[in-house]
Amino acid sequence: MIFLRGLYRRHLHPLRKFPGHPEACVSTAWAYSEALKGYPEETFEVLHKRYSKLTTLRVGPNELHISDPELYKVIYKQGDSFPKYGPFYESFAASHSLFTETDSVKHKERRRILSPMFSRTGILKLEPLMHEKLSLLDSKIEKLCHIKEIDIYNAFRLLTSEVIMQFSFAKSAEMINEHDDNFNSRFTDALTAAVHSVSYAYENPLVGYIGKCLPAWILRIMSPEMSKVLDLVEV
Repeated sequence: MIFLRGLYRRHLHPLRKFPGHPEACVSTAWAYSEALKGYPEETFEVLHKRYSKLTTLRVGPNELHISDPELYKVIYKQGDSFPKYGPFYESFAASHSLFTETDSVKHKERRRILSPMFSRTGILKLEPLMHEKLSLLDSKIEKLCHIKEIDIYNAFRLLTSEVIMQFSFAKSAEMINEHDDNFNSRFTDALTAAVHSVSYAYENPLVGYIGKCLPAWILRIMSPEMSKVLDLVEV
């Protein structure tokens, strides 16, 4: 059965004409292995150049990677032309959020409710919040820069996370000053773990389903990584 499925995906599948890594057309294992390396887009870029700079690359049995920015509005315009791929969004274990909703009618309604918050007027109202968080970040960088090297990547992760947190929940998580001598945070550690867990759940959907059914305390015992993800939910 696996052999026949591989033959179908390689020679009869609707995406068979798109070039890509030889293993990509057979299963999602290749894309998953690239994701584990940390930044699969670098590999995709190399393959795009290898295949005469084609803008469309097959990275999975049912998945394409497109590098042409002109196609962004075509793919993401409102409508049913390119519906969200259910198996991928189910990996986030956040059913019916604006990000994961695959039903176009429900997604449109949720987007209508939230759109005013992301209008120009809505964003301008955030300026005082941005100035407040930038001031906190600037003060901490000024304090630490004379003492030690600073991980500026983590610093700006905390800045954006703090702004989004307060914008979304009207509550500060105090991440920027969580530690006096660095820019580490329980939240960003959990966020990193969550990204890895999504890739794993997509590649192993049964494990993801079982994980959603188990009590949180069991998940914490079974997996330190999952414990961090649960920390993210609690934050």
